[in-house]
Amino acid sequence: MTSYTLDACALIALLKGENGAVKVDDFFQQAARGEAMLYISIVNLLEVYYGFIKDIGLAETTNMLNTIDNTPLTVIDTTSHAEAMLKYTGLELSQII
Repeated sequence: MTSYTLDACALIALLKGENGAVKVDDFFQQAARGEAMLYISIVNLLEVYYGFIKDIGLAETTNMLNTIDNTPLTVIDTTSHAEAMLKYTGLELSQII
């Protein structure tokens, strides 16, 4: 089975209807038919949230991104790895997103 891992830009393109949205939508369609697995890391998803919150506010962002809950997109929790890297570098998550 095919697997796709989305980055923040791919999900943003889909949500905003930007260049590449059709290809990302095809990944979602394949996953919905059970032909593919679709993943995004929690860090990339947080980047999407952050960008939309800055642009359209928290309430609209939450409403828009709640639609993701009803899709075959699997969120991968990579926070333990990210936290370890941040602790080592002394940076905060907001400094790298």
